[in-house]
Amino acid sequence: MSTVLFRRILTAEYGNDDSQLVTLYPLLSLQTKLTLKSSLVESVSRESVKYKAKKLCDTVSELATVVLSETEWPELLSFMF
Repeated sequence: MSTVLFRRILTAEYGNDDSQLVTLYPLLSLQTKLTLKSSLVESVSRESVKYKAKKLCDTVSELATVVLSETEWPELLSFMF
C-alpha cells in the first residue's frame, strides 16, 4: 500500500491554479532524485511477490513519464532490457 500512496504523492500536481501546477519530483534535490531512482529499480529487481512487484513497476512507470522527458534516467532503459 505504501508504494501506491507514494506514487500518488510523487505524481500529484500541486499549485494554486492550472498555470502553476507542478509535481513533487522536480522539487527534490539531485541526491534525493538519484537515491529514489536507484532504490526503485533495486526494489523491483529484488521483489519476489508478484503483486508487490507490479505496484513497484507502476510507480516506476509513473515516475518515468516525468523523468524520461528530461532524459534523467538512462539506467532505467538498461534495466528494462
